[in-house]
Amino acid sequence: SSPQRASALAEHPVLSAFDEHPVLLALAKHPVLLAFAENPVVLAFAEHPVLLAFADNPVVLALAEHPGLPEHPGWSQERRQRVDNQPYGNLIEETMKRAYQQHPYRWPVIGSMDHLNAAEDQEFTDFYKTFYVPNNAVLSIAGDFDRKDLKEQIEAYFGTIPMGTADIPRPDVTEAPKMKEVRDTIWGDDQLPLVLMAYPIPAEGTPDYYAVDLLNTALSGGQSSRLNRAVVDEQELAVFCGAFSFGLEDPGQTIAYAVANIGTDPAEVETAMMTEINKVKAKGISDSELEKLKNQAESFFVQSNSTMRGIAESLANYHMYYGDANLINNEIDRFMAVTAEDIQAAAIKYYNHDRRVVLYFMNENAQ
Repeated sequence: SSPQRASALAEHPVLSAFDEHPVLLALAKHPVLLAFAENPVVLAFAEHPVLLAFADNPVVLALAEHPGLPEHPGWSQERRQRVDNQPYGNLIEETMKRAYQQHPYRWPVIGSMDHLNAAEDQEFTDFYKTFYVPNNAVLSIAGDFDRKDLKEQIEAYFGTIPMGTADIPRPDVTEAPKMKEVRDTIWGDDQLPLVLMAYPIPAEGTPDYYAVDLLNTALSGGQSSRLNRAVVDEQELAVFCGAFSFGLEDPGQTIAYAVANIGTDPAEVETAMMTEINKVKAKGISDSELEKLKNQAESFFVQSNSTMRGIAESLANYHMYYGDANLINNEIDRFMAVTAEDIQAAAIKYYNHDRRVVLYFMNENAQ
């Protein structure tokens, strides 16, 4: 009952300083959160210290702090921290909205303030009831535990959460291939120019994806990689180069970028980067380079699963995105099966300069 929960909050040694938490206070007075107040996970705050970490979830805090949700300070603060106040923090956002015209990937995950401010309170409630439900979640646990005891605890703390009743929408959008290059300049307050090139790639988990990922490691994986050796060390055009696969459930992007030296023409940096990419297209990579790439992939795979947190996250991701949690044991085999010919073919097919997005991030005082 509510009095019992209030009493527990006052007496629990872990929660004694928690009774003024804005989340709990908001539950008692915020009409938008009335449906949230009886959530068994929230009720368990008064009983189980393990769940205290949930209280600092930025989404929950944003709802709790917001009487009426007209300005959404929780989200605006998170956006400022993760995007607006970070060096080149808008890099992915500016890239994706030019790389996609139809697919939802064109919208930033964190959202825009214009959209949040225009939303009605009921939209937030409906979103919560649609997506924050057991039939849209994966619970992954790794560690030293007794299986029977663990299942009893899961049932005790999560078993009474009701299943969602609304249909969970899944985007079914196929992005049309780009027929020409998209090029733009983004003006901001970052001091050094950044040159970015984004190319469409296949979905994560497909055979070609692993070849593209190893190709990006060849281009930027370490100080001796092709871009860093040529553009940074030899030509001294940039202070750093990178390339990574932005792997997604649907076809994603591979992004190559360089932070230019002061006074360097970004076009010169772009040309130097393209030269290295074109070398892989024309000549491929050596057997020794391929062996090095596979060693790096294997090392990363082992390191990412060397902690309980890493194992739990991998299991959840493999189940959610691939429908196969056993990939934690054998996905590395997919990297090991990639050949030098596969990497060269991926460079030719996916690093297509006519279908890319090219962005220059420039200091606004240089206009």
